[in-house]
Amino acid sequence: WVGDEEGTIARAGGGPLAGHEGAVERLAFAGDRLASLGADRTVRLWSLATGAQAAALDLRPTGDVPTAL
Repeated sequence: WVGDEEGTIARAGGGPLAGHEGAVERLAFAGDRLASLGADRTVRLWSLATGAQAAALDLRPTGDVPTAL
């Protein structure tokens, strides 16, 4: 799994997970999920099995950005 400056997360042997507007800054794995933090100040949760986005958290209204993911 890798994130790029275009906001796309790619998985080996599979298609990209598109959703962020801008760079992907952090990736974290937990069980069968992948969490991503983008420069667009959103956190997105993905299913590793299907590649589908499971949830999104918009941090823009408060301006709070986690230092660790």
